Amino acid sequence: MKKKLLVLGGSQFQVPLIKKAQKKGLFVGVFDINENCIAREHADFFYRVSLKDKEEALNAARQFCPNGVTVGMVDVAVPSCAYITHSLGLPGISLKASVLASNKYEMIRAFSKAGVPHPKYQYISKDNIAKTECHIPYPVIVKPVDMAGSRGIFLAHNNEEFEIAIKKSSELGDSGNVIAEEYLLGPEVSVELIIKDGKAHAIQVTDKTTSGEPHFAEIGHLQPSQLNQDLLNSIKKVACSAAESLKLTNSLGHAELKITHNGPTMIEIGARQGGDGIAEQLIELSTGVSFNDIAIQIAMGESFFVPTKIEKKASCIRFITSQNGILSAINGVDEARKEKNIVEISIDGIVGHKYKDMVDNSGRVGYVISKANSADEAKEACDKAINDISISYL
Repeated sequence: MKKKLLVLGGSQFQVPLIKKAQKKGLFVGVFDINENCIAREHADFFYRVSLKDKEEALNAARQFCPNGVTVGMVDVAVPSCAYITHSLGLPGISLKASVLASNKYEMIRAFSKAGVPHPKYQYISKDNIAKTECHIPYPVIVKPVDMAGSRGIFLAHNNEEFEIAIKKSSELGDSGNVIAEEYLLGPEVSVELIIKDGKAHAIQVTDKTTSGEPHFAEIGHLQPSQLNQDLLNSIKKVACSAAESLKLTNSLGHAELKITHNGPTMIEIGARQGGDGIAEQLIELSTGVSFNDIAIQIAMGESFFVPTKIEKKASCIRFITSQNGILSAINGVDEARKEKNIVEISIDGIVGHKYKDMVDNSGRVGYVISKANSADEAKEACDKAINDISISYL
């Protein structure tokens, strides 16, 4: 009988993980609240369940009887994953670590306790939303303590904007509690990590492109980072210290930092693979290291190793963002696929569907992935492909 792997989350970026597990001979189940999720058609088993409801997810897991559980790149599933593995006696991070790695307030407190550079912050409970004043110099970033995918993030420049931001952010979060942080100036990067026996190892640094003010949705990623080596070493050191401050033992990690005039500063870190194709595809394309393999090994309680030999290639992903209106036509995709160094193009936009201007990571209608010998070549390939694609709105 095949061993079973349970994957929490059914987005398109979970598909490479599912296929990798199946190639290893595993029977793969997927849990997701969306019964039409893309990963469902690739899984051996599917069950509709909220990943945020720990008891419901555990009850469903008991019926599936997995030998291992993983979130892949789904941040919101980390607490439920830890709850399931803890309850069923399976390999996984501790319940405490799952809280530190998913609640932005508890996370930044852990950074502070461990001396990890972090922004000034202010916690605001849902009960005090209507009567809280900002204690941090403007501008400030406001976000829910328990959301991911750039959801509920707002930038406030004054008291009036702050009042609006904390109210909206609270409404978009699960608990209603929010956190305000000083707005850090500087480029943003992510660090892809492997944590083994409590020791964090930085495998790759990714340059990030966002939509900018006021929502900072992610629209592209490039590997390897084009920052200088001394700065990269500092970035890796901070990211590893941050991962270790969360008491992660055996896990993958995705750290996000800003490079300020004071040096690398932590924003947040997830006990998971990087989303948006970063770990599932970009890492393997640029370094030859399969984070999917390691995620499966960790989940199944198998031995895994931190790679010592890393390829030196480049990879890039660029997202096609939505616009306000009814999508009427998509053209040029076949031409874009012919561009040099293009690895994959995915178009998710639906003709006839009404879209809004992008405000978070859900506002995407497709993406382009490239692999090349240099970062400049990889970025150029994605830019050319996206320019070939025409998406019209009414």
